[in-house]
Amino acid sequence: MKIKYLPKNVFLDTNIYEEYNFLHGTKIHNMFEYSKKGIVKLYLTKISYLELKERIQVNLEKAVKEQKGFVDSINKTRILRNLNRYDNIAKPTLNIPDALNEIFKKLDNLIEYCNVELIDSNIVDTESVFELYYRSLSPFSIQASKKHEFPDAFIIKTVDKWCEMNSTKMIFVTKDNDFNNYRSSRIIFKHDLIELLDDISIYYDSICSDQILPEINRRVKHFEDELLFRIEEELEERVSVDLVSCDFFNLKFSKPIFMDYKVTSIMPEYADVSYYVKVSFSVDVFPTEKDVHQTVFPDNIKPERITSEVVLPCEFEFSFNRKNNIKLKWINSNEPINLRLNLSS
Repeated sequence: MKIKYLPKNVFLDTNIYEEYNFLHGTKIHNMFEYSKKGIVKLYLTKISYLELKERIQVNLEKAVKEQKGFVDSINKTRILRNLNRYDNIAKPTLNIPDALNEIFKKLDNLIEYCNVELIDSNIVDTESVFELYYRSLSPFSIQASKKHEFPDAFIIKTVDKWCEMNSTKMIFVTKDNDFNNYRSSRIIFKHDLIELLDDISIYYDSICSDQILPEINRRVKHFEDELLFRIEEELEERVSVDLVSCDFFNLKFSKPIFMDYKVTSIMPEYADVSYYVKVSFSVDVFPTEKDVHQTVFPDNIKPERITSEVVLPCEFEFSFNRKNNIKLKWINSNEPINLRLNLSS
C-alpha cells in the first residue's frame, strides 16, 4: 500500500481544540499521543496558547451560567421538585479561578509530557501583518469587525515564518474560513482532524513490526451487524429534537446503515475507530403558530409526517486482547443529536 507523504509538523487551531472539548476530547488525546511517540511534532504559538486558555475560560464560565440558569428554572416552576431527580438539585459551587488553574495545569503538563513546542511570535514582521489588515487580505476579511482577526493573522504569519526559517512545512488544521484564501507553499491546510488522524494512523501502522489495520478492517466487516445493533440500542436515548414553534410526536428511527470508518489512533492495547452511520427518521409535526394563523379553515390544520436522515459519527474502541472485545464509547461525541427539519414547505 502506497503511503501518502505527510509533513511531520502539525498545528491545531484553537477552534479544533474547542470542537473536541479541549483536553477531554479523545481526538485531541490521540494527537497528543502521536506527538509523544514522535510520530508527529505538535506545535502552538505563544498567541494561540493564550487564545486557547481564553476560550477555555469563556466556555467554563458559560457552562456555570447555564447550570445556574437550569436550577433557577427548576425553582421557578416548583412542580418539578415533586420528582426525586430534581428534589436535591442545587446551583453549582464551582470556584472558577480554581477550576481554571486545574485545567491550565493539565494543559501545561500535556505540553511538556507530549513534546509540544511553542513558537515565539516575535519572529513575525509586524508591518507585514498590518499590510494584510489594510488590504483586507486573508486571514482578514472585509468586515468592519476585522480588528478581531489580528490574533489569527499573527498566528498564521508566525507559523509561516517559522516554516521558512526551518525550511519545512506545517499541517495547519482549522475550521476558520478566514484562512481559505491564505496562500503559502509551506502550509498545508486541513479542515478535518479525524481524516488527518486516520492518515497518521495509516503511516504509523506501516512502520510498525506488526500491522494492526488489516485486522481492524476485518473486524469492522465481520462484526458489522453487532456494531450497528449497539448503536441502534442507544440511539433514541441520545436524541434532542430541534424544532421551533411546533410540537412533534411519534418519532421513529430506521436501522443505522454503515457508511465509512476512520482509525484515529493505534495504542498498545487498543485502537480508536470513528464509525459513521446514516440514520433515517420520521416524525409527526404539528403546524407552526404562523401556519395556524394563516389557515382560513381550521379543519385543514393537521399534523404532517416528515422524513429525513442524519449522518452520525460513533466512537468504538477495538481491543487487541480479544477479537470480539469492541466497546461503544459514544455517539455524536456524547452530544445531543439535533434533528433539524425543513418545515418551510
